[in-house]
Amino acid sequence: MYDLHNFILTRNEEQAKYLPQFGISGVSVIYENSFDFAAFKKLKERHLNLDLVSAVEVTANRKGEVKKAIDKFRNSVDLIIVNAQDNDAMRAAAENSSVDFISHAFVDQTSARECAENNVGLAFDVSDFLDAFGIRRATLISKLHFNLELARKYKIPILLVTGAQNVFGLRNPMQIIALAESFGFKHKEAVRAVMETPLEIVKRNRDKEKGIEVGDGVRIVK
Repeated sequence: MYDLHNFILTRNEEQAKYLPQFGISGVSVIYENSFDFAAFKKLKERHLNLDLVSAVEVTANRKGEVKKAIDKFRNSVDLIIVNAQDNDAMRAAAENSSVDFISHAFVDQTSARECAENNVGLAFDVSDFLDAFGIRRATLISKLHFNLELARKYKIPILLVTGAQNVFGLRNPMQIIALAESFGFKHKEAVRAVMETPLEIVKRNRDKEKGIEVGDGVRIVK
């Protein structure tokens, strides 16, 4: 699987050796509000057994920060991720097709429609739920149910990701799928969110970088 919201390579690189044991063949290298190409290149050279996916995660407190980050990083990395801190930033992310997905994603109906129109995904971190207990976990699950219904209604791409910062946050695909089903996902939805959608996003962006336009099922090589 491709785990596109995973911080191990930038926070606990020595633990990256465990990733294949969890069925992870592709993994994000997330730089927060910045990007270090030289450091990423060295990581790739040290981890040839993994497909490393370069990513910038923008923690956006205002809508203008989303566009600023896209203008700065879109042509440098595989993924643009937005962690929106308020509704305006969330709306700005949902409205921009250059955003690949929104992390810790709990959106309202208006933003959900925009996500669908612009093919912006919603990512749900397993760690958010495993680290929460009692009322907080119940609240998160309730929000997940609401957003899952919106995703079904508007056909929004959904990603299930570990959010792991160390080996203790890792889960294999079957564990994530089973957990998602316990939270209300249908089996096919969970499988797609773990095994298919993340890889499709990476492949789509890399095709664009190679000059391959994809639209309506047509691939055109420039």
